[in-house]
Amino acid sequence: MFKSIYTTRMSDDGKMLKRRFESIISKNGAKTRLLIAILVALLIPAVTIPTVNILSKTEFVTLYDMDNYAEIVKNNSYMPKLEALGNYENAELRYFRYNWVLGSADTYTLIVKYAPEEYKREKLETNSEHSSLAYFEFDGFNFRVVDTNYHPKRQFYTATSDSTYEIAYIFYYDDDIDYIDVSYQEFLLRECGWEIRGKFNKNDGYEILYDKDGTYNITFTKDNGDILYNQSVDYRHEVTEVGENLYNVCYWSGTNARYDVFVDLKEERVSQEYFNLLCYDEDKVVYCEDDAIVVDHMFGTEKICITRIKRDFSDTFHLSSAIANAELNGDILSLRYLKGENFEEVSEEIDIYKDLKDAINTVQEGENHV
Repeated sequence: MFKSIYTTRMSDDGKMLKRRFESIISKNGAKTRLLIAILVALLIPAVTIPTVNILSKTEFVTLYDMDNYAEIVKNNSYMPKLEALGNYENAELRYFRYNWVLGSADTYTLIVKYAPEEYKREKLETNSEHSSLAYFEFDGFNFRVVDTNYHPKRQFYTATSDSTYEIAYIFYYDDDIDYIDVSYQEFLLRECGWEIRGKFNKNDGYEILYDKDGTYNITFTKDNGDILYNQSVDYRHEVTEVGENLYNVCYWSGTNARYDVFVDLKEERVSQEYFNLLCYDEDKVVYCEDDAIVVDHMFGTEKICITRIKRDFSDTFHLSSAIANAELNGDILSLRYLKGENFEEVSEEIDIYKDLKDAINTVQEGENHV
């Protein structure tokens, strides 16, 4: 049995778009190239505008049980045969396809989990079968880029994880791609659907499950096995390790709707949820609240903060939309924002402890305006 999940997302930037335009242009006659060049001129500037749906990727994810594996890959000479997988404990095949305005790409990802001794045997056999173009490490796996004689139009990766005893096989096909202009790690995430590999997406701190109902579930577990933080959302979480055992968990619920939570496994604590967080460091966060920018301790409470910053911010849908850039550097907040009715751009450096020189590490009650 299988289930298809339909999702869409905007391209992160114009690199992939530019690459495909160049590939298509190089394969057509002069008149066609002229027409496509005009189209390029019209569309490339629009890449940075998040509301241009014509540049959206439409993604299709299909999950297959191993009962379907042999039939699905029977015409694929790169993916391993079912009988060659050995005595595995668990395996899952995912087919990832995206369509967009100028073409499509297909990826098959098989991840097989073994018992420790069986894994060692299968790893040796897998690594001895293929000649490699490149090696890299990512997500706890050691990857090999296999020479297919048609790289990069047909790409085949093998990967092994000594910590989880898993072997991954990834086959990617796109007839319009002529070169890769990002790292292999980024290519796997953007183009091959590696980010939605389900229960295999985990590390020592957390685990993300991609459920068959189309939701993502993230779980942080304490050393004693108790759950510290758990959440399910429709979009994949972005997780950043801020410090030792300190994680930033971010997810989106639509355009300009970002939510951030911080999870401290060392101290076993979870922060409040921040909406449209502007920036943060290892112990402070900067976010918007009504008509002010708030600088707060990461794990502070809602009623106390370091300081609130009020300016003549331009009236926008949400105050965060008026903030062009915010960056913390120690006690200094570098801020670039839109001011007044004319949306004048202003840059400013603010000492967030300006009125607290004698109590740098003291949390102040009430509103402290800078």
